[in-house]
Amino acid sequence: MTILILKVGDAKDSLNQIAGDYLKRLKQPFRVNVNSIKSEKLLLLSKNFYRIVLDENGEQLTSKEFSKTLEKLTNRGEKIAFLIGGALGHNEEVLKSANKTIALSKMTLPHRLAFCLLAEQIYRAQEIAHNGPYHK
Repeated sequence: MTILILKVGDAKDSLNQIAGDYLKRLKQPFRVNVNSIKSEKLLLLSKNFYRIVLDENGEQLTSKEFSKTLEKLTNRGEKIAFLIGGALGHNEEVLKSANKTIALSKMTLPHRLAFCLLAEQIYRAQEIAHNGPYHK
């Protein structure tokens, strides 16, 4: 499974490190690439990917539902791109381009925290899919 995480901004802080630790735990077939970019490059770099936009108004999923979503997309052979906006969120063009829009919370989250939560949920999804011990 090819996953691309595009995040606006490039903070090098403890949240970034924690997210990286979760992503390092992933096993095949999960392959995750993370790019910190300017917002105007989100659509260009996610072309030909199934776009999942993170937005506070998106659909809220349980961890098990999130895992099933990734599993279905994988079974269809989709390459997945998660788009995390900057401090101002996403513009209308990005929101309209989404194949799916999800919310990690009903609360507004800083993009650095959203990246950390997303990384953890991707790892948790793998554990759920493989009946691993992490998800209890």
